Amino acid sequence: MSERNFTGIDIGSDSIKFATARRGRNGKLQLLNVGSASVGDASSLPEGDARIEGLGAVLKTLLTQRRARIRKAHTCATGRKVITRYAHVPPMPAHRLQKVMAFEIDNETPGGGEDIASDFKLLDLPNKDSEFTVLIGMAKDETIDGQRRILSSVGIKARDVTIGCLPVFHGFVHSKKAELDEMQAPCAVVDIGAEKMEMVVLYGSKLYFARSLTPGSNAFTEAIRQELRVPFETAERIKRERGRLGETSPDDSVPVIPLAGEGDTSPDDEDTALGSEEDEAMISAISKEPQAADGTAGDPIRRVLERTAAGLVNSLKSCLRYAKAQTRLENLEVGRIYITGGGAMLPGLAEYIQSRLGIETELFNPLENVDISAVDPVGREMLEASPYAFSTAIGLAAGQIVDNPVRMSLLPRAEKERQEFMQHGVYAWAASGVFIVTLVAMTVGSWHATARLEEYVEEQQNPRVSRAVEMNTELEKLRAANTDLSEKVDRLGEIALESKTVLSALAALKGNTLGGEGQYEFPRDVVLSSVRTYADTAPPAHKKQKTTENRFGIKRKEVEKQPKVVRVQGSASEELDLRKSLDIVYALKDYLAGVEGPLGRRVFEEGKVVKAPAAHDTSFEIELKVKEE
Repeated sequence: MSERNFTGIDIGSDSIKFATARRGRNGKLQLLNVGSASVGDASSLPEGDARIEGLGAVLKTLLTQRRARIRKAHTCATGRKVITRYAHVPPMPAHRLQKVMAFEIDNETPGGGEDIASDFKLLDLPNKDSEFTVLIGMAKDETIDGQRRILSSVGIKARDVTIGCLPVFHGFVHSKKAELDEMQAPCAVVDIGAEKMEMVVLYGSKLYFARSLTPGSNAFTEAIRQELRVPFETAERIKRERGRLGETSPDDSVPVIPLAGEGDTSPDDEDTALGSEEDEAMISAISKEPQAADGTAGDPIRRVLERTAAGLVNSLKSCLRYAKAQTRLENLEVGRIYITGGGAMLPGLAEYIQSRLGIETELFNPLENVDISAVDPVGREMLEASPYAFSTAIGLAAGQIVDNPVRMSLLPRAEKERQEFMQHGVYAWAASGVFIVTLVAMTVGSWHATARLEEYVEEQQNPRVSRAVEMNTELEKLRAANTDLSEKVDRLGEIALESKTVLSALAALKGNTLGGEGQYEFPRDVVLSSVRTYADTAPPAHKKQKTTENRFGIKRKEVEKQPKVVRVQGSASEELDLRKSLDIVYALKDYLAGVEGPLGRRVFEEGKVVKAPAAHDTSFEIELKVKEE
C-alpha cells in the first residue's frame, strides 16, 4: 500500500533535518514541512543508550517546534558506520545471484554475517553482459537498531534505513530529471557533510558508483582551531563568517553560513548566538591582517582553509580512480562534479575543486524541481538560508517518487519480509478470502458437494493419512535442503576448477614443472600482466541440458559445463624490434597450445593470438582453450 505523504529524516553528526513531502503535479516533489536543529552536546556522547536518548530529545523538540506529526519515516546510515563493497561475478539468474551474494557477505564479515545488516544491488553498467558488478552495503545490527531507536523514542517507525549515498543519487535524479537524457558524460555528485562526504557517479538515471569518504567540513573547523588555538565553537563561527577560498576579496560580500537550527533563536539568546566580545575582536583583527602579493599569505584563515581543501581534493581524486577500478570501465571519465550539503556552502570551494581537478564543478541546489509553496514561512526561511544542508532529507523523500529507484535496505531480514507481505501479501489474502466465501456458498447450496466434503474430512482424520502428510512434508524439506547444498557444492567446484586452471597455466608459463628434454624456457623479453580464466559463452541454443537422478530419486536438470579459456596478457620489451616481438609471441602461443601437463596430459587444446604487438603498442593477448577432462 502506497503512502500519500512520506518523510525523510537525516540524523547527522552536526544536526538533524527532516523533510515531509508528497507527489505533486506533473510528478514534482512538493514539500509540506521541513525543520533543522543542532544536535549540540549529544554529538559528543559515546555510542550507546545515552547518545540515543540525547538525539531522541533533540528530534522531539524539533518536531514539537515545527508541529510535525510523523508516524513513519525513511532514514539512512552514513560514514564509517556503513561499509560498501563491490563484487564481480559472471552473469547468472537472479535466484543464483541472491545465493552467491549471501555467500560473499558471509565471507566478508566476521562471524558469518550473523550480526550484520546487509543488502546488494546489481549495477546497470555497460559491461553487464560479460560481467556483473554488484554494490554491497553492510552495517552492524547495533548501528541500524540505534537509528531505529532514535525514531521510535518519538513515536516514529523506521519505514526503511538505507545507505547514505542513495539519497544523494535520488535527490539529484529528481531535480535534474529534464537534463538526464541530454547528459554527454558521467557526472559525480558529492554531498559534503560535517564528518564525511557521500559520492555517487551516475550516467543519465543509472547509478555507476557510490561510496562514503572523508574528510567532511569539520576538517576546516579543526584546522582553524589548531592554527588559531581557539575553541571549536569559535573556529566554526570564524569559518562560517570569514572562511573563503580562491581569489575572493575580503571586501567582497560573503554570505554567512547559517548554523544548524539558526533562525529559531529568541531575543534572549541573541548574545549567545553571536559570540563573545573577545571572539568579535579576534575575528576583526584577523580580517585586518596585511596580505601578501598573492592575496593569501597574510590571511591565516584562508591559508589554513586552502591547505585543508587540498586534502579534500586528493580524497576526491582517489575516489574517482577507485570508481574506475571497481566499475572496470577504463574509459570512465567524469565530465562534471556537483557539490551539495552544508559543507558545500564554503565560498570558493567549487572553484577550488575545479582548478585542482580540471573538471567543471558547480553547486547543486536540492530545491531544483521541488515545490515549496505549501511550506510555512518559517520553514521556507530555513530552506532559503541553507538549501544545501537539506540535500539528504529531501533525497530520502525524493527516493519514494523517482522512476526506477535504487533500493537497498539495511533493515533486519524479518522486518523486510514483514513489510513485503504487508505490501503484496494483503491483496493475496483478500483475494483468497473472497474465493473461500464463494466456495462455501456454492458448497452449502449443493447437498452432493456437502457429502463429498464430509468424506474428505473423514479421510483427513485417518491416522495413516495424517502420517503420510507428515512424511511428505519432511521429504519436501529434505529435498529443499539437498538442492541448496548441491548448489553450494557446484559453486565451490566452479571456484576450485577456475583456480586449478589458472595454476596449470602459470605452471606451464613458468616451465619449471614440465621437466624432460625440450623444456620450454620462458623468454626474458616478455612481461606478463595477467592470467585469467573465463567460461566460453556459447549461444543459449547451443547449451545442452541433461537430467540426472540420485539414489533418492531426486531429478535435477543441469547445463553441461562450457569450455574454459585462459587469457594471457602481457607486453614485449620495447628494446626488441617489431619482427622479433611478433616471433616471440607466436612462438609462445604455439608452445602453450601444445603444452603437456605434470601428469603427461595436455593442458590446452588450441590457442590464438587475440592481440599482437604493434609498432607503438607492445602489449599482446593470447587465448587458450582448456582441454576437457
